[in-house]
Amino acid sequence: MCKMTSNSTIIYGINSDIGRNILFQSAVYWAVDGCKVLYFAKSKFNSIPSSAHGPQIPPSEVLAKIRIVYPENMEELVKLIVDILTFRDVTPRVILVEELEGYMEESDHCLARTCATLCHVAVCCSARLKLPTYVLVTTTKDVLPPVVCSMFDSVWCHNSEHNTVTRKYPADLVPAAQLVLGPRSDGAIVLKEIHHLFVKH
Repeated sequence: MCKMTSNSTIIYGINSDIGRNILFQSAVYWAVDGCKVLYFAKSKFNSIPSSAHGPQIPPSEVLAKIRIVYPENMEELVKLIVDILTFRDVTPRVILVEELEGYMEESDHCLARTCATLCHVAVCCSARLKLPTYVLVTTTKDVLPPVVCSMFDSVWCHNSEHNTVTRKYPADLVPAAQLVLGPRSDGAIVLKEIHHLFVKH
């Protein structure tokens, strides 16, 4: 039996471009399964990242499952997160947040409260959908405040030298604790086993 809950993940120390690649790769991964995805992006998309589609762009019905919004500051991000609970017909199963450091001008406490709100809303979405929900957040910061890390079920770190993403917490969680980034045939840098970022319930 599926447990109605949410799984939240943050990746820190990751290059902006690679972070966007992983997030959009995740968005398409879930949209292909028919899940609604809400993506909070820090800058406009000029085109669909190649990490998401390879030689062919995903079908329009897949892309239609992905909603991208552009909050300008912490206050707007929080409002958009809370607004998720207002519109039942667009309840997402997956919530993605790009470049969390863009909101780090606020205090660690304020940032942690925002992350807690995000994770709480995801749990509410799970109850509404009667399905597990997923949160994935990226940041280029090399160090995160412990209070922010404590908001997430799993914390991963990008190692640019080895081109890997390693889980730092919890250390004993399965599956594999280290995932490999690599170029695809079209040159896009992708996570080879994207599904391992999301603990299946």
